[in-house]
Amino acid sequence: MASDGGEKHEARVRKEKKMADLAQRVRSTEDIESEEEMLKKTEKVAPIKNDKTVNRNDPCPCGSGKKFKKCCGK
Repeated sequence: MASDGGEKHEARVRKEKKMADLAQRVRSTEDIESEEEMLKKTEKVAPIKNDKTVNRNDPCPCGSGKKFKKCCGK
């Protein structure tokens, strides 16, 4: 019987922790509205397109100075 009480206590503690985490994640409508306004004001930037692909023996684009196959190509 002692284990049942302990298990119930652990389950209640887990539930309370989940509820506290959820309460921290919930945002107010004011936060959401202010974020939407900020997003409307920001400029749209076109994505950077890289037409050139990196071959195995080219220098690595990360700037390490190694060949791509020995650095990020693994």
